[in-house]
Amino acid sequence: MIGVYAICEVKAEKLAEFESVAKNLVNASRQDKGCVSYDCGKVAGKANTYTFIERWESDADLDLHTKQPHFTQAVEAFSELLAKDIEINVVELF
Repeated sequence: MIGVYAICEVKAEKLAEFESVAKNLVNASRQDKGCVSYDCGKVAGKANTYTFIERWESDADLDLHTKQPHFTQAVEAFSELLAKDIEINVVELF
């Protein structure tokens, strides 16, 4: 099982737009092959910071997810909404 947590620091004036893009990404990603769970939320105590928390059945499923149009379009949108690059962490879960 593969886990992912990705940290996003959002521009203050882009919060509503980020949340809209993120919600669409979450809803579409939950339908992807091998998706066990896919969530996003605001990090407590950190202004304008959100994290995606995902679980995938395999590396291959995660790789396929990153090639889906809903993912690539969200990443493109995030480039205008984030204060800095997304910090992506992939974890091999046991």
